[in-house]
Amino acid sequence: FANSLTYFMTQICLCVGTWEQAMRASALVSVVGWLAIYFAQSASSLDFGRFCTGLGVGVFSYVVPVFIAEIAPKALRGGLTALNPVTLLLLETKYERTKALLAFGNNSEIAARTECS
Repeated sequence: FANSLTYFMTQICLCVGTWEQAMRASALVSVVGWLAIYFAQSASSLDFGRFCTGLGVGVFSYVVPVFIAEIAPKALRGGLTALNPVTLLLLETKYERTKALLAFGNNSEIAARTECS
């Protein structure tokens, strides 16, 4: 469902104009989502914010590699297009490792406190 919704939203953005305008529209949808999350007073506004940010990131993930391939010189096109998902993978891996280390640190502090008590 999410992939078809992202594809549909991307097609709507492209009907309006170019890849750059699709990225601007996607950024606007993401900002609206983050503002909805920040100012949320209920679960439904949090759901709306998460929906908007997910839609914005989904459109970005579809549009950015095509935009990179469009503006890159022929000699660099393949490498730059392949570098985008690799960079995302490396950043996600680093984030997960950092999150795991923080969780381990918090758990070891809790375990140390309970052992001494």
